[in-house]
Amino acid sequence: MLEAKLRYLPQKFEIIEDGHYVKCSVTGQTIFLDELKYWCVARQEPYIDGMASLQRHLQLMDENKRNDIEAKEAIADFYKKYSIEDMKDITVITENDEI
Repeated sequence: MLEAKLRYLPQKFEIIEDGHYVKCSVTGQTIFLDELKYWCVARQEPYIDGMASLQRHLQLMDENKRNDIEAKEAIADFYKKYSIEDMKDITVITENDEI
């Protein structure tokens, strides 16, 4: 048996490489294509069931929350280190700016 490669679309999936099954992104369990009912289009991930899908969603929410907290802590540390006077000469370059 071969593992398939799929593109997950709303309400359906497209077979990119032929195969018989995919692996659940959360549990690693085998999901035969005729039994595949749960996936995430945005993350392109298959799930064995609704519970695995929810588990992944909650995991990502937790990771995002931790990242937000770390970013806020880094900003707070920055402001503790530098005064407004120190920051007057800082130039912020965004990805749209030309150097």
